[in-house]
Amino acid sequence: MILITVSINLHSPAVDFENQTQYATLFILTLVMWYLPKICGALNVLLRQEERARFGGAVRFSVSLMLETIFSLLMTPIVWLNQSIYIVLMLFGKKQGWAAQSRDDHSISLKEALKQFWPHTILGLFLSSLLYQADSNLLPYGMLLFSGLVFAIPFAIMTSQPMLGRFLIRQQLLSLPEEILPPKTLLSLDLPALKTHA
Repeated sequence: MILITVSINLHSPAVDFENQTQYATLFILTLVMWYLPKICGALNVLLRQEERARFGGAVRFSVSLMLETIFSLLMTPIVWLNQSIYIVLMLFGKKQGWAAQSRDDHSISLKEALKQFWPHTILGLFLSSLLYQADSNLLPYGMLLFSGLVFAIPFAIMTSQPMLGRFLIRQQLLSLPEEILPPKTLLSLDLPALKTHA
């Protein structure tokens, strides 16, 4: 991602990339290969009435699929950079541990988000500016990869809000079939995710 953006910025003479079909074709094929398992899984659900019912119907499933795809597009570059930072720190002898995940309702403060995600924001703005300088028409394509970095801080704060999670649960969005039509063995656990009534 970084190397491609820098190479486009340094390319001389300037090339009208967006008007060359080979670049658009490569971009589309990359996205298709990237999301092919998700596409196949979605078709498997949408083309089968029983599966659609398990996920709350075609409309609810489609909305959930759209939300999950947007979340994935935003989250993927954040994870990539986290992993890159982790590996670089290891090369310099700095040991990094894996902290236990917090599974309880909690929110991330602005201070915490800034501390964790300022490198992501700076890199995202830097790459976006490089691409804009090279060719402003390419920026919308680049933002498919850079948006997660640029908006890492508000994205982390927003998605950490318990209120958002409770809203999604009530609407049965981004839910497993077991959350929409829970089996009797789960009902006895009285889990919050199974309390889907408004």
